[in-house]
Amino acid sequence: MPLVIKSTKTRRSLILDLEGGSIFEFPLTVTRLRSFYEGDEIDLAELESLKSKALEIQADDLLARKIGLKPRTLGESRKILKEYGYSEEVTVRIVERFVERRILDDYRLGSDLVKSILKERPAGRMYLLSALLRRMISREMAEEILEEIMSDVDETEMAIRLLKKRWSSLKTFDLETARHKGYNHLARRSLSYEASKAAFERLAAEEPNFHSG
Repeated sequence: MPLVIKSTKTRRSLILDLEGGSIFEFPLTVTRLRSFYEGDEIDLAELESLKSKALEIQADDLLARKIGLKPRTLGESRKILKEYGYSEEVTVRIVERFVERRILDDYRLGSDLVKSILKERPAGRMYLLSALLRRMISREMAEEILEEIMSDVDETEMAIRLLKKRWSSLKTFDLETARHKGYNHLARRSLSYEASKAAFERLAAEEPNFHSG
């Protein structure tokens, strides 16, 4: 087995100069697994195993930092690791560990996202579905999330809430122009035609004095 001639730490790596002129470079996280000293005998198979383990620790640290800055979905986590050059094999193992530790939970994150959007400003099913898909949540899970949350949501009431924010402006137009603008405004939040119509007619019935324009 070759001997360690010298070990050098850089900002991100540990470099071993081995007897015979070969050089072995690890992620610096290898120092959590063992120490290396000049004169140590090293088994090359052990070095490869340590390098693999150190790489996974590095990937784990990276994903933990990213999730600490902003909650991530499984798809976003995979994308991050791949963008940093980790293999498919390492990526799959790390993401699975975060799921097992309940750090990654697409259903919980997706549900929180939908509730947050609805609290801030009403939106229809297609708008919400698009928001979930952009976060790389699977369509099947996104549909399940929306089925659970939207079953208790009155879309007409949401449409009324949105229209009320624009009503002072809308009522300065004639009725048909106001209706057209109101429907377009609600369509941008993916509210259905039926809900938009019901909401507009309910508010219009309380506002007989539209601009004659």
